[in-house]
Amino acid sequence: MPTPTYPSLTSIYPTEYSEQPPHYLGTKTEYTDGGIDTRSYSDTPLRRWTIIYEGKPTADATPFDALAAAVKYNPQEGSLLPLMFTPRGESATSVYIDEGGFKHTNSGSWIHRIEIHLIKRP
Repeated sequence: MPTPTYPSLTSIYPTEYSEQPPHYLGTKTEYTDGGIDTRSYSDTPLRRWTIIYEGKPTADATPFDALAAAVKYNPQEGSLLPLMFTPRGESATSVYIDEGGFKHTNSGSWIHRIEIHLIKRP
């Protein structure tokens, strides 16, 4: 089965787009004598994006519902399958919709608001 692809940021323009700074996972242990041990779990950081679309017509909102279904999204666990995402200036594989990270609401039958939180784990 081919990996689903997130709609292009240039074909359906987001109202808001933000990327959190990369977060490297690891631990730090401080000892009573003042010494510190650090341990990095990965050379690749955890990355997160938030993308919001407001006031979109049904034709622009439909691909996001289809994407959520294709990656088997559920609010408690996020997406179960990865997707391809092309953030500004790069390409990322194995990106998931985060837990609670897909919200689609509409006011009226044709004005939609979509909020998506994506995560790329190391």
